[in-house]
Amino acid sequence: MLNQLSGGTEKDLITNTDIQSISRNVTGDVLDIQTVESGTICTVRASGYLKTALRRNQTYRLNNIVGFQPIYSVISYYPQSTGKPFMLQITTEGDINIIPQVDFNSGDSINFNETFIRSSIGGGVTQ
Repeated sequence: MLNQLSGGTEKDLITNTDIQSISRNVTGDVLDIQTVESGTICTVRASGYLKTALRRNQTYRLNNIVGFQPIYSVISYYPQSTGKPFMLQITTEGDINIIPQVDFNSGDSINFNETFIRSSIGGGVTQ
């Protein structure tokens, strides 16, 4: 995977077996999410359908990441091809929030993928 050439000989520095990750599927009241962590890198993603309607400019807490909160707050804008944009916020306390920019109906699709550096090793997800 990662190698170097030294004196005409190629040496492996990192192989696929050196990289370990933990994946979780998390069921939520608003939206199901998936998390993947490897070392201090964490990814939170969703590709699914809302379980409830969301109102414009209201903050909805999807989940809380326990033990691997980001070292900085993450705020991202997702325009979506459906014409229903939203903001995704991940706080340094580990709260995963969604802030719709328009009204969403139950059953509307939501897609996001955020990767960040977490502040500590170990973790888990709670609602």
